Amino acid sequence: MDFKLGQPFRPYQQLMGVLPDRSKTIVPDVYHPLMTSPDSPIIDFYPRDFDLDMNGKKMEWEAVVKIPFIDEQRLLSAMATRDHLLTDAQRARNEFGVSLKFTYAAEMNYTYPSSLPGVFPDIPNCKCVENIFELPTMEGLDVYIGLVEGVKLGEDALAGFPSLRTLPTTGTLGFHGVNVFQQESRNESMVVTLMNVEETSSIEHAKLKLGKAIHVGYPFLHEAKVVKVSDELFDYVLTNPNAEATPNNIEAIPHGAPEISNWKKKASRIENVYSKRLGVIISDVEAMVHVEMLV
Repeated sequence: MDFKLGQPFRPYQQLMGVLPDRSKTIVPDVYHPLMTSPDSPIIDFYPRDFDLDMNGKKMEWEAVVKIPFIDEQRLLSAMATRDHLLTDAQRARNEFGVSLKFTYAAEMNYTYPSSLPGVFPDIPNCKCVENIFELPTMEGLDVYIGLVEGVKLGEDALAGFPSLRTLPTTGTLGFHGVNVFQQESRNESMVVTLMNVEETSSIEHAKLKLGKAIHVGYPFLHEAKVVKVSDELFDYVLTNPNAEATPNNIEAIPHGAPEISNWKKKASRIENVYSKRLGVIISDVEAMVHVEMLV
């Protein structure tokens, strides 16, 4: 097969290809007649009446809109007749940008000014270098099919790469009533059960993570910093946030009756969401880890 290298739509072309006429204010007003005038050569791209394919959905916004694909050449030709009416500022907004690569450089140390003073602070001790990134082409190269040498998979995969293997699990196929589209599934589901939960989810184990970076959101892992740990009766925080999590540096803050009630409700909700929404059995929640996301 031989493919010709093309180029993407410009911003206004992309918007004109996907927006309905009721959203015309998003594009420059010089294009509005193309979306609304009966004499527009592409008025059929913006129908007011169309069929919906509900396909088992309940709400109209969940449906598939049944409208024909646009003709790319007709769209570009129609827009070209009005491009000369754009202002200089509008033309600038419609230009192609460049891809940027941000690289850590240990030898750098400068203050990067805020992009929005008064809202975002300056970045002190910045060690980042910005360069234009040009995507390599395949010209003169052969396509490599398969996994390259050194690729990391499963529990060795980079954080954030989805994998069930980062925790020990078993899988069973059965009727579990997983909630799909606001109703319980009548079919069998593959249900994942976490193993060795007692060894890793105790409050004593969790307290040792205070102040440390961990990964949350299994199986889609994201890095976060532990700022608090709690069980039904207490919140646990570091007495000195700049020191290690040792028994002498952990303060226990007792819960009152409202906090105990709220904690139980939240624990039950977490168990239910994992079980009925995600098909993952996590056992009883005995401890919670409260974090600040790092990414």
